[in-house]
Amino acid sequence: MGTPPRRTVFWTGGWDSTFRVLDLVLHHGESVTPVYVRDETRQSIEQETRTMAQLRRQINQRADKGVLGEPRVLHARAARPDSELRRKFAELVRTRGIGEQYIWLAELVRQHGLQGIEVCVQYNENFFFLAPDLPPDQREYRLEPVQPALDEATAESLFNLFSFPTLHIGKAEMRIHARQHGFLDLLEQTWFCHMPTRSGQPCGFCVPCRMVVSRGVGDRLPWRARLNGRLVRILERLPRGYRFKRWCKRKLRSY
Repeated sequence: MGTPPRRTVFWTGGWDSTFRVLDLVLHHGESVTPVYVRDETRQSIEQETRTMAQLRRQINQRADKGVLGEPRVLHARAARPDSELRRKFAELVRTRGIGEQYIWLAELVRQHGLQGIEVCVQYNENFFFLAPDLPPDQREYRLEPVQPALDEATAESLFNLFSFPTLHIGKAEMRIHARQHGFLDLLEQTWFCHMPTRSGQPCGFCVPCRMVVSRGVGDRLPWRARLNGRLVRILERLPRGYRFKRWCKRKLRSY
């Protein structure tokens, strides 16, 4: 029968991508080649790489059949500009407001021949155009990822380069699934904060920290991070004082 091909997944050590890796290796017994993209503008690289190393060791110790391979490391700043992809991305930013990471991810995929690599985007109505056959209100996790096949003449066809396994479930559903299949303890070791404090703790107010709260898993934040988040929300209600707010955020991250 031969050896089945490995899945290829963009992995950051965060909740969504780690959920997919855990489900593939521990639940379905599949082997995975993770790809990690170093974004030097992020302040959480040290925490991400340490988390992935710890998780990989534990996953492979626990796995019966599947194997989580050594992460293949790419660099965001090494992405070669692609005029076609940049044209599509500019249109997507204007019409859909997508994150800037998708342009260098797309360029790296094309540059390294990684078409179809899995990108773990959680339940988000802004991305339902990628899977129009599934009703937006239907929460469903599939082993086989959504593989967009959009008209190449459209800007949205930039996403044809990827596949999406977690498009129709959120973090709360992932937690339930992980508990049912015995890997919740590993999932809860994941890292998410983009701006860790001096002591290496989540800040509580960067976008990923806020998403942890809004998606129903806010208990993952330590008490200090939850306090920081509340303080920053109060600060943001002030009509002025940009420099003061920025100074306060630096102080909140200094412990």
